[in-house]
Amino acid sequence: MELDQKVDENGVLHILDLIRTSIVFAFQPFEPSSRNDQNCLWWFAEKEEKIEPEIQEIPAATALSEAGVKFERGSDNNLMNIKFEDGVLTIPELAVAELTEPLFRNLIAFEQCYHGRSQQITSYAVFMDKLINSDKDIKLLSKKKS
Repeated sequence: MELDQKVDENGVLHILDLIRTSIVFAFQPFEPSSRNDQNCLWWFAEKEEKIEPEIQEIPAATALSEAGVKFERGSDNNLMNIKFEDGVLTIPELAVAELTEPLFRNLIAFEQCYHGRSQQITSYAVFMDKLINSDKDIKLLSKKKS
């Protein structure tokens, strides 16, 4: 589905909504065939609303690495396409620039204010915040593929 079709289908509430839609529109939820074969972010966002609230901490990248999890850079540009399969956590690359943080803060605020919109950007930010707790986590996640 093209972005203009998605915008026409849902309407745009604000310029932030247009930016948000351009980030998440290609993200198509699917039913995982197993717990190990799924898009982690979608599962995380969906479970949050369907089950009783329960604190489930996501370990930092270095702790996951020490536990045997491998990290790979995703091959597409869809930030929402985070996957965990066969002990490998695949995360698309995010180019961080001066305006990345304020943009994400505004997108999160937008999602929190408009309850009719999905919480995909918020889920992405929470997931990455839990995954990155130190410089070691950043170095581990930003390593080039061997």
